[in-house]
Amino acid sequence: MFNSHSLDILLLVNFSDACFGSIPAIVQIAETLKVRLTMLHVYNPARTRRSDAEAQLDSFFPEAHRYAPCHRIVVPGSLIEAVRRHLKVWPVNLIAAPAADTRGIPRIGHRSTRSRLVKECGVPVWTVGRRVELQRLTQPVRNVACWLDYYSWQTGHLAFAMEYANKLNAKLHLLRALPEIHEGSLILGALRKGALHPGGASKEILALCANAPNRPGVHVSSGEGRPALVRMLRECDADVVFLPGEESSLAEWLGFGLRLGDGIPCSAIYVGDHLSAPVWNLETGAANRAVGALRDGARLRGQLGVAGVRKGVGVAAISWLAS
Repeated sequence: MFNSHSLDILLLVNFSDACFGSIPAIVQIAETLKVRLTMLHVYNPARTRRSDAEAQLDSFFPEAHRYAPCHRIVVPGSLIEAVRRHLKVWPVNLIAAPAADTRGIPRIGHRSTRSRLVKECGVPVWTVGRRVELQRLTQPVRNVACWLDYYSWQTGHLAFAMEYANKLNAKLHLLRALPEIHEGSLILGALRKGALHPGGASKEILALCANAPNRPGVHVSSGEGRPALVRMLRECDADVVFLPGEESSLAEWLGFGLRLGDGIPCSAIYVGDHLSAPVWNLETGAANRAVGALRDGARLRGQLGVAGVRKGVGVAAISWLAS
């Protein structure tokens, strides 16, 4: 087993509602695990001066250094390319990528940036969707869920979920939704050799984590896709869910990349098939921090930032709220 290590987080700062709302979640992680934090803001030089971009990033989460060693980086250009360049020089084992403030329906042919991060950067990606319940980001993680899709053989995210739950002293819940049994079930069973009965599915799931330090909870239900996932996450009161990182090419083309987790009530960590980061062996114990007032201040700033954006407060006012 390799040596334990810190959780090295690359936080992509885009000043969206979700970005401000993610501050309390970062604080909660840093209060339990050893964390190193890098904030990266990528700006368009045709629209923004570097000095303005630096000032805006400096005003975002100013007390971060009290919780963890923290670096702030501002670069021009493409976000994906900026992340790739950063990873070559300074590898991390988690990318935090809150959703952007987009409106309207997805554009056909437009690939999700977060989906590209999962597929192309080889690092697990933490994100929050537009329907996240903000109070879940302000409280310690007590329940960690892992979605094991019936139609997918991908289980690489399970090892990350087991380690994360273990080091956060949280309960691990393994979730699977089974397709409804009908006349075509025999054909389905021939194509996918997974058990269609809840008892058999539970045994199948437990066999995947025979070496888990603690016995996980297993939740098997009937249903399909996001509705089943949302229902099961609420049933186990999940604070975060680990999801496989692969989306169909059709979903990508239609603009619904990472569609499974974008409408769920908790944060999500996507783990792709092709990883450059090894399975975590996280080191417990918070980094340099002062609890109490600082934690409450960070939570308040995150909530104020979200409230300010939703009320139409401009960028300058949002920066002031975060200072």
